Amino acid sequence: VTRRLMSPEDREDMFGFDSCKVGLLCDGAVASWAWVEGMGVRIGSDTVRMGGLRFVGTADEYRGRGYSRRVMAEALAYMDEQQFAIAGTSGAIGGFYERFGYAVTIPEYALRVAADALSEARIRHEAVDFEGDDTHVDAMRRIYNQNNHARTGSLVRPEPGWPWRSKYGYFAETCSLWDAKSRVLLDPDGTVCGYTTFHQGADDVPGLSREDSRRPGMSELGYATPDLFETFVALLHEDARERGEDTIENWWMPVDHPFALYLRRYGCDIQTRYQTTGGSMHRIVNVRRLFSQGAPTLSARMRSSQLRAWRGSIAFTTDIGDVTLTAADGRVSIEDRAIGDADHRLDIPQNRL
Repeated sequence: VTRRLMSPEDREDMFGFDSCKVGLLCDGAVASWAWVEGMGVRIGSDTVRMGGLRFVGTADEYRGRGYSRRVMAEALAYMDEQQFAIAGTSGAIGGFYERFGYAVTIPEYALRVAADALSEARIRHEAVDFEGDDTHVDAMRRIYNQNNHARTGSLVRPEPGWPWRSKYGYFAETCSLWDAKSRVLLDPDGTVCGYTTFHQGADDVPGLSREDSRRPGMSELGYATPDLFETFVALLHEDARERGEDTIENWWMPVDHPFALYLRRYGCDIQTRYQTTGGSMHRIVNVRRLFSQGAPTLSARMRSSQLRAWRGSIAFTTDIGDVTLTAADGRVSIEDRAIGDADHRLDIPQNRL
């Protein structure tokens, strides 16, 4: 089993840091492989270091020999060495990632609205096609991070970063799976105040059925102020009319997203689906690392809850290590062991935690 750090050419197709290809060689050929991308993911307003798995596979002639298990073990070892707290993937292979400690963590959302219902909306800001302008990219990245600064599960788009932006001409990570186009909204002085991306559909999108993945729709939007929402609605209507579509779809917007709430006035269907396998899946790489990187959010949540005056400790014993959380004066601290006299103890495997 070998490792190779990403080259500058490779990184045009990646958006993280500390990225690596892991491969198992058999008779000089790569028989099984996985790509690991280093990235930041939010838990509350804290950033947790995550290793993202992409392009996991084994050549047909080498399957059934346990090669993927060796590759996945090596990928996990690399993530631990790089100080990642968790690992994540979009599990397109049902029943596969569970064997390596991964569990479904994020539900899937589907938002649908009839195109005709949006016909009264008007474009009130200048909208231009996004063509990779660095000034636009930097503004859009800032808007994205502002919109998602406390949304658990959202990825952090670093500065500098986004090495794939010049290659593809769009920016949403999910859009690498689709033929996509983006529009940028400008204030009267030419300042970027928002953006949106439309995808045109594809045959195979992890976590979606073939029928669903072929449906065009909107994959992401960002805004400096909610005053832009009517313009977004008008652009959605315009895009649907150009494509001859009766229904507009979005597969990535959580049901509590401000724009999803705004669309209710036009009449829409919002679905939340909880899967037992596939979709967004994660596992813990290092328990102490995870709790330490998320401790500020845990402390803030405690201070705003009915437990703000509670003092005590909770010890977690897992299959990959132990950790104790101690609460005092509205602050949560972490210890890298299970304290024998903790007020509460819980034995739990990492994939349940």
